[in-house]
Amino acid sequence: MVLAYAGLAAVALSPWPQLIGLAVLGINPVWSAIGADARQLWSLIGVIAMTAALAVATSATGRWQLLLGVLLTCALAAYSARLVRLGIHQAGAFTLMLAAYVMVDPGRAIDGIAATMPLWRLMLLIALVPGGCALWATVVTRLLGRGNLPTPRPVVADLPYGPLLGGLASVFLAICLIWFPGTEVWWVVLTLVCILRPTRAETATRERYRVYGTLLGGIGAGLIGWLVPHQPVWIVLGAIAIAVGTAINLNGGPYWKWSTLVTFAVVMLTFTPQTVLDGDLTRVAATLVGVSLTVGAMVFVDRCWPSLRH
Repeated sequence: MVLAYAGLAAVALSPWPQLIGLAVLGINPVWSAIGADARQLWSLIGVIAMTAALAVATSATGRWQLLLGVLLTCALAAYSARLVRLGIHQAGAFTLMLAAYVMVDPGRAIDGIAATMPLWRLMLLIALVPGGCALWATVVTRLLGRGNLPTPRPVVADLPYGPLLGGLASVFLAICLIWFPGTEVWWVVLTLVCILRPTRAETATRERYRVYGTLLGGIGAGLIGWLVPHQPVWIVLGAIAIAVGTAINLNGGPYWKWSTLVTFAVVMLTFTPQTVLDGDLTRVAATLVGVSLTVGAMVFVDRCWPSLRH
């Protein structure tokens, strides 16, 4: 498991250590589909790299960014909906999360690099970081975990998963791009992606556990950031947390544990000692907003389309 995350160390030691958050988000989709057919995984890795490149390209289109960003979001939501029958829809949703991260660019990490190279090189770099880390994690895990990986199970949806994911994510993304570019408010999109599922029962469970996990992980990360203001220590702790969280998720462990560890890891891996407390609080607040809006959307669907309840 630790070896599969060696790509994160490579990014941390590269000339672009600020892209480590992008690397983490590139690995998430393949982890959620790691037991799928090999052809599906290779296709997914290609989609991850292409999505990252297209997302960063939208940032160079000026006033067209919002429209192109929404179109990309809707396309990825449709892609996720197609994967429901294969039981790997979360991989598509995580790829949508990656696109939102690149377009909103929290902390202006990508924007800072953009000033140093032409667009085509930036697109290549932003594609290679998540795509390369996803490829490495897939190859290592498939080789070392052969015969012990969970087999995806098809899901019978009782929610209009694709339209809900695309509609809500597009609204949240538009809010971020118009009023909160370069901030951690993009965590609202992440929250939606993590809790919305094709079934009501699983979505309702994740709504509760996402709040618990974010609060626990956020508080823990905030305390570490205050007591141990040394970023190399944070990178080690973050990598350990995300590896343990992935193991819990792959073995069907409680979602709140995964949510706690991933929240802790992302905060540790994406902030500096100067920004960790503000960023941590913003992410906790964005999670509460994201959960509330998702619950509201579920109530709206139930009342407007009662035929979808069965």
